Amino acid sequence: MRTNLKQITEAITALQIYHNENIKSKSVEINNNKNVGGNDGGQQKLTNEKIFPIQKPGGINKSGTNKPGTNKPGINKPGINKSGVNKSGGNKPGTNKPGVRLQNSRNNSKDRQERRLFGRHNNQPTPIQQRSLPALLTHRDAVIQIPRSEERTLTYVIALLQQLDPRDSSCQVIILVHNKDLCYAIRDLIVVVGKYMKVSWSVCVGGYPVRLDVENLKNMGHQIILGTPGRLIDLMIDRKSFDISHLKMVVVEDSCIMFNSTFRSQALDIIHRSPNRTQKILMTTATTFTLADVKNKLTKNALIVVNDIHMSDGLQLYYKLVEREEEKLNALCELFKVLEYEKSIIFCDNADRVEWLADKLATLFENINMFTAHSMTKQSERHNIIKSFWKENQAVMVTTDSFAAVLSFQPVKYTIHFDLPYKKEDYHDRICCCGGYGSHGVVINLLVRRNLYDLGTLERYYKIQSQELPDEFKI
Repeated sequence: MRTNLKQITEAITALQIYHNENIKSKSVEINNNKNVGGNDGGQQKLTNEKIFPIQKPGGINKSGTNKPGTNKPGINKPGINKSGVNKSGGNKPGTNKPGVRLQNSRNNSKDRQERRLFGRHNNQPTPIQQRSLPALLTHRDAVIQIPRSEERTLTYVIALLQQLDPRDSSCQVIILVHNKDLCYAIRDLIVVVGKYMKVSWSVCVGGYPVRLDVENLKNMGHQIILGTPGRLIDLMIDRKSFDISHLKMVVVEDSCIMFNSTFRSQALDIIHRSPNRTQKILMTTATTFTLADVKNKLTKNALIVVNDIHMSDGLQLYYKLVEREEEKLNALCELFKVLEYEKSIIFCDNADRVEWLADKLATLFENINMFTAHSMTKQSERHNIIKSFWKENQAVMVTTDSFAAVLSFQPVKYTIHFDLPYKKEDYHDRICCCGGYGSHGVVINLLVRRNLYDLGTLERYYKIQSQELPDEFKI
């Protein structure tokens, strides 16, 4: 199927309001009792229509709603809502809402529906999406440098949903992710965007008994598999729980991290075992990392799309200098009086620091809507905490660098660095939590004098510059 920029524009336009609907109603399908098999892990089947081909946007839904289906229970991991997928639904008859026309491949007359899929921020493709989506939709390999966000994930989600054959229940797409929490965030977007498709997915990550993944892959379909390389190697090679002979696409999220970590050999092993025809998509965030060596090994004639917008474009970068470490809390309280509980993320350097700061803020500000997440947070609670934070209009998240990757999925306007990161690479993830690359946001570093050298090192590395926070600072 030929794909042009007009079709891509229609898809992005149709996907623009998912985030706003999620915040206003707090009842998106993946969060209520009719949702897809719970909050963590597991695997479910989505419902019954194919997202492409894209036809004319808009129009009136004249066919009513699909025949109500039944909720099919899925196999879930511990602590998960075990409700299945709600197959009923559809737009109300007589509405005229712009969107993507979705076509039921089994019944092209009675059950043809116009559906609106939900996204956020843009009603036009971003420049990088304009350059990368045509290649992805024509099965070309690609190395794409885009700041981590929901829009970045949407870039390859559109392509993978286009390629899926709903009649084939075998594994067709593998998404390699280095971070468990980010894996679930990607899963949620696939569920929402593809909720009218007959698609099965499975999340396979460490921290849960491997037997549950084996049972899921055996009893349910697994057209899309998301997971960490170690768990997937165990399931694919050692236990032979799924076959990749029909694999169409491999996506490597944050390949700049994946190929510079202990996951490198496992990720390369999965890619090298895939059929020659498999499309390979490498997503990267870091501007200072080159994928040339990996690209030459994995892909031929690959499209390389580089973000030409600087990290600090659109951001206001400040620092607040205090004399002693104990004075940082007072400086933060003064900021809160200005921010008035605007949605923000506060980064600390360890779990104990997070708990201490959260307790202090809860004591000083009775009405604060606060969330905490760090390395000691239980895996079964993490995803719910993050989703609850995303739903709120006014909230504060106190966290560590280990959660920067998933929190950058839906950036906020304000990030405050109560402590500077130990590793300079983590500073980039923190910046992405505040948008950057053309987004409007404010980054505030709380410093003592010994931190000035560290901040200068970060500024030289990323070619950015911070200004001292003015006394009359206003939002």
